[in-house]
This record gives sequence, C-alpha cells and structure tokens, in this order.
Amino acid sequence: MVHRLEKQRDLTDPLLREALLNVRREVLLPRACVRRDAGYPEPVVLQLLDGAHPEDQEEWLDLIYSGASERWVRAGRPESYRLEPAADGRQYVCSGQSAAALAWELPKPAESVDENEGESTNE
Repeated sequence: MVHRLEKQRDLTDPLLREALLNVRREVLLPRACVRRDAGYPEPVVLQLLDGAHPEDQEEWLDLIYSGASERWVRAGRPESYRLEPAADGRQYVCSGQSAAALAWELPKPAESVDENEGESTNE
C-alpha cells in the first residue's frame, strides 16, 4: 500500500509513511470473514477467521494481505483510514462515513494502564 501511494504521489508526509510501514494489518484487520459453500441445498456459510486458531491463521493472513476482502471491495477499496478516539479511551479506525464504510475498534495495547489503577483511595 505504501509503495502504491508513493508511486501515485499521494503519500508525501514522511511521518505518515513511517507509521503506515510499521502498522501490521493484523492490528488493523483483527478479524475476517470468508464465505464457504456448504453445498446444495445448503446456503453459503460465513466463517470468522481471527488468527487465534492455528489451523485458521495462515488463511486469515493470506486473506488480509491479499486485498481481496470484509467488505473492502464494497466500501470502495479505501486506501486511507482515520483514527477516531472515543471519550471513554477506546480507539476506532474508520474508512469513511457511508453505510458501507469499514470501521472497527482497536484492541487496547497490552502495556497500557487503566487511568484508575494505582490510585489510592486512602486519605
């Protein structure tokens, strides 16, 4: 993605370039759904892949790095996303405002500390 944006001359900010190079898609796309043909007369089944199960991890990684994705095509193949912090401290990544836009909550970093932890209630 970074190389394509550079080739199109859409990526000129060196700090943004560095950030995009360092964000793994596993963080941006923690889950992906794949359509499974259950065979006639059964309908198509959606299976959630999230990399948590070793037997699904390779397929999940292939899917999120292929560009053939949840929704990404229906969302207009967005090339940019924005970070939206919520008042309660959660963070969301969004690709736009339309009904087909991609949006998801980022996981809380492991090293982050709850603001209330460590506060003494003794006076």
